[in-house]
Amino acid sequence: MSIEERPVDAATVSKNMMWNVAGSMFFIGAQWIITVLIVHLADFEQAGYLSLALSISNVFSTICYYYVRSFQVSDVRGEFSDGCYVAHRWFMTFLSIGVGTIFILVNGYEPFLALFLILFLVYRISEPNADVYHGIDQKSWRLDVAGKSFVMRGIISIAAFVGMMLVTHDLVKTALVMALGVWAVVFLYDIPQAKKLSAHRAEWNFSKIIGLTKTCFPLFLYFLFINMIMPVPRYFLEKIESGTILGYYSSVAVPASMIPMLASFVFNTFIGLFTEKSEKGDKKGFVKLFWMITLVIVAITAGAMIGSWLLGEWILALVFTDEIRPYAYLLIPTVAVCGMYSMVQYMGMVLTVLRDKKSLMYGAGIAALVVTLSSYPAIRLMGVDGINVAMLTGCMMAVIYLGVRLYVDCRRMEGL
Repeated sequence: MSIEERPVDAATVSKNMMWNVAGSMFFIGAQWIITVLIVHLADFEQAGYLSLALSISNVFSTICYYYVRSFQVSDVRGEFSDGCYVAHRWFMTFLSIGVGTIFILVNGYEPFLALFLILFLVYRISEPNADVYHGIDQKSWRLDVAGKSFVMRGIISIAAFVGMMLVTHDLVKTALVMALGVWAVVFLYDIPQAKKLSAHRAEWNFSKIIGLTKTCFPLFLYFLFINMIMPVPRYFLEKIESGTILGYYSSVAVPASMIPMLASFVFNTFIGLFTEKSEKGDKKGFVKLFWMITLVIVAITAGAMIGSWLLGEWILALVFTDEIRPYAYLLIPTVAVCGMYSMVQYMGMVLTVLRDKKSLMYGAGIAALVVTLSSYPAIRLMGVDGINVAMLTGCMMAVIYLGVRLYVDCRRMEGL
């Protein structure tokens, strides 16, 4: 179906956003609840194992995503088929699990911990695998399917974690059941639903898979660069201050980290609409939509800052005990940083639709470079506060650069 033939209306877009955001937030909330519950169902040692598993799986999930989703949904001219996108994601799934397993084994973790880390990696890789099918859903304006998938996987994750930890107190068995549960949703729901919308089969044409890999390589670099913005300052904070200080900061940052996730689920819903306006050369509509979503991100950030000011310390103390109170003041500036980080992500998505891959790669590269160079001196000078200064500076530089590139690209849009 061509871009002109797509039945798009405000009600459909609203339904997409509500289902996608609600389902995504539920899934994110489920994973956050697990990181809190493990302290109560097990102990801090096993909580440390879970934290390690999350860190390792985040790296290899990034590789698996390869930041293809925005390109896939905006590929209305059929540069690559649905089957090619599916085959590429399965290839990256096997690659990520395989390389991740080798990484875990090479690091020489004790057998119990190594097996848990591998099984948890398999559990987490289900997310980018489902994502490619959600891309097919989104091209047909059916993100309600993705939202329902998020809800099912969130319920299964919590139920499996709580049930298995109560019964077995064994992280390995718990991770195994969690992995089986979420992958069952992928095979029994996500894949069949996507096949109803697009009669595709995985297209194992390796020349096309390599072509898609090359085409999206700048997007992958962009994804890697923006994923350096937050971990790099934390690395320096642990080296300069201590693991304990990093622990306090990380705990405070947990609720703030919800902002980029929520923002991404909002603006990713509109990839198709941005693509439609770009294809038609509708510069006025494109710019209006851009500012509308920008205001939504600003509103989310402002609302989170007000909520942090009113209830932040109380909620942090309730969840992490009174020991966290001396560091609760970090929540508001961390929320501000996460809001600016969301803008970097959002502008990167818009530039992907416009196929300005080099600009988004350079913008994220600027942010990563500034953060890397400024983190050490900022933390040395200001202590834990320096981590937010470094990240905010890097994100602001990226937003300025990306904003200029967006302005130039939009000037060229008419007559496409």
